[in-house]
Amino acid sequence: EEWSKTYPAGSALPLGVIELAVFILYLVPTTRYLGGLLMLAYLGGAVAPHVHADDGKFFVPVVIGVVAWLGLYLRDRRLR
Repeated sequence: EEWSKTYPAGSALPLGVIELAVFILYLVPTTRYLGGLLMLAYLGGAVAPHVHADDGKFFVPVVIGVVAWLGLYLRDRRLR
């Protein structure tokens, strides 16, 4: 069974592993900027299929990205 209109079910695991790796980079203080940048790119790429499929669920990756960058902003004084 397909988990979306365009991606096969077998691609869910590799995408989840990539997302977890980016999240771990985001949590480690020395790599938080790289993790934040990769998370922004990953979630930006997640918005495109939702917009293309016109399913109205594109707000979920947008909200997660905003919360992630807000967390990075609040954790680091240099960004403020």
